[in-house]
Amino acid sequence: MSLLGLTLAINLLGGFRNLATRSTSADGAGKIDGPEVGQWQAWLETNSMLFEPLATGARIGIAPSWDSSVGVIITKTAPGLIASGTRRMKQDHPGIIIVLKSDMAGSLTAQTSSPMSLYYLTTWIRLGRIQAYYMKERDTLKKDGYLEFLDSIGMSTN
Repeated sequence: MSLLGLTLAINLLGGFRNLATRSTSADGAGKIDGPEVGQWQAWLETNSMLFEPLATGARIGIAPSWDSSVGVIITKTAPGLIASGTRRMKQDHPGIIIVLKSDMAGSLTAQTSSPMSLYYLTTWIRLGRIQAYYMKERDTLKKDGYLEFLDSIGMSTN
């Protein structure tokens, strides 16, 4: 393929900037840290009590759709909760993936109190706008506190 043909193909695919963002490493792997990661971290520090049922080491993925590989992973550690970006959501093996569209994520991370965050979460869950997908066996989810976490935010796991 000629250089002109390659340039045309790249431009048709969305330009050099999009190509660069898609190829952060040879296998497409790699953590990302964008503005939403900082927003999630700030939100976690204010709303950590929502995650009390989780065992240390538990990981929750937040993605805009089930098909998305880009999102935020929330990890419970001994010192506290950590938000990190990912380009490999399912390969990072969180216990559950919560599908939370970006407009909803922005509204949620703007909340500064646990009661308001819980209100928003439970309202969206009742409206069917939030879904959770189990990535591990039910026994593991129960042992690591995922099921209790989901029940505490109004996502019945019965």
